[in-house]
Amino acid sequence: MFKQGPQIGETAPGFTLPDPKGEMVTLKSLLTRGPLLLYFYPADFTRVCTKQACMYRDSGSSLAAAGIHIAGISRQDSGSKARFSEAFGLDFTLLADADGSVIQAYGASGLGGLFTRRIAFFVSTDGRILGRVEANFAIDKHQRFLEECIRQMQGTKP
Repeated sequence: MFKQGPQIGETAPGFTLPDPKGEMVTLKSLLTRGPLLLYFYPADFTRVCTKQACMYRDSGSSLAAAGIHIAGISRQDSGSKARFSEAFGLDFTLLADADGSVIQAYGASGLGGLFTRRIAFFVSTDGRILGRVEANFAIDKHQRFLEECIRQMQGTKP
């Protein structure tokens, strides 16, 4: 059975992780820029993970207009994050969780830590979880979740 991770209304677990340049980034520092769509994904350069990252990249203007920014977390190191970001022109934060502790804290660890589940959280600037979605093998639910986060920030209904 999987650990659930934080639920809507709960506080997002804090963390400090390296970005592609090896600089340490905290959840608190990410939230100073506005609401955060924080997503966990299995691996850099895999087919579905690349499709998901490019979907977020391509939604950049809509996200910016809604004041939302994105950060993605997986187990690969900072060097892999730098190559992945450069290869696909990703203009959002990618973070390396080599030991999987943050992945586990968010309930995104699967089968004893052998893989990372595809889960996304919408986090308010005060650190509360406003929404979450899980879909391990397809990104259509993540696309709809992204659109819902944008609508929520714009104060409109589906």
